[in-house]
Amino acid sequence: MGILDKWRRLFQKPRLRCVTLFVTTACDARCDTCFYWRQINTKINQLTLKEYRQIAENLGPVEGIQLSGGEPTLREDLPEIVEAFVTEPWQTIALPTNGLKTDRIVNIVDRIASARPDNRFMVGVSLDGPEELNDRIRGVDGIYRAARRTLQQLASRREAFPNMYLSSLTTVTAVNQNVVAPLLDTLADEGLVDFLTVEVFRDMGPDQSEQSLPDPAILKQIQKRCEELNRGLMNRRMSREAAEALSYTRILNTEQNRVLADQPMSFQCQAGRVSAVIEPDGVVRVCEILEPIGQIRDHDCNLISVLSSPEAQQQIRMIQGHGCACTHCVTLGQSIPYTPTAEIRRRRAQRRIEADMNASETPPDTKA
Repeated sequence: MGILDKWRRLFQKPRLRCVTLFVTTACDARCDTCFYWRQINTKINQLTLKEYRQIAENLGPVEGIQLSGGEPTLREDLPEIVEAFVTEPWQTIALPTNGLKTDRIVNIVDRIASARPDNRFMVGVSLDGPEELNDRIRGVDGIYRAARRTLQQLASRREAFPNMYLSSLTTVTAVNQNVVAPLLDTLADEGLVDFLTVEVFRDMGPDQSEQSLPDPAILKQIQKRCEELNRGLMNRRMSREAAEALSYTRILNTEQNRVLADQPMSFQCQAGRVSAVIEPDGVVRVCEILEPIGQIRDHDCNLISVLSSPEAQQQIRMIQGHGCACTHCVTLGQSIPYTPTAEIRRRRAQRRIEADMNASETPPDTKA
């Protein structure tokens, strides 16, 4: 997208840009940080591949397809679902995984990457700390080693699939906040990932969870270190868009920190206008945190019809009126380009980051 297109978009009416597909409730981990824990491994009337194809045909291509679950790779027809929604080279695919079943995950990734060689394909593997703590948080003995093995296997395929980009996914809580920065340093030093991702715990975990929100000061230190490391990592394979990507993260982190400090949001969330969620049984939400607004099967598998319903429009008006606030990275991140104050701040941040990166002759020392 050219610079003129980006300026035009800033003053256009928001349009649907990203759809999150919760493709299964099945999961082979028991994460202490999971906000979806009530639905995990429940029996449902799951959407069929035929229904997904009808949803995709009715919708048309959108910029981003975010896969989720459960563990998305436990759905065998996941590549076919992706094929239904991703038909244009400018679309982006994002796949998070717990990394537990290496061979299965690698097979799924290979099938998607080879079928859509012109699409940017982002694969994130969850790691929340050193081995013992990570396995405790993730609820499965051996999941740390499995996730590391999965990262190594996927990293070895980057030459075959230059459209595939790897990241680590780390949820920051009060329990692991003191070990996240060393984990990020290790991952950056090893070079298995193309960028690092940190997310703040949503405080929506299982009732028996030992997790809680991190210390705000420590969280900001982690976010700063993550940006420093990503400058070096992104220069390897993503140098052209590094500053833009980092500026989005900086604005997003600033907003998340405001919410955690009980301060009002500084820009409008556009959930339901730029992003929407379809659950495995066809339930639709404007945001995965809010209550359902319809069943897509009742609307002939037409997502726009569900989002145009009175229930959806009432919830969207509530969001637009700042009736809720959260730290959800997808909805907030997708909202930035359509919110003039946030987008102008982001572009200023991008210019500052570009200047800093140009002034540095070498990437930051990832061992600092």
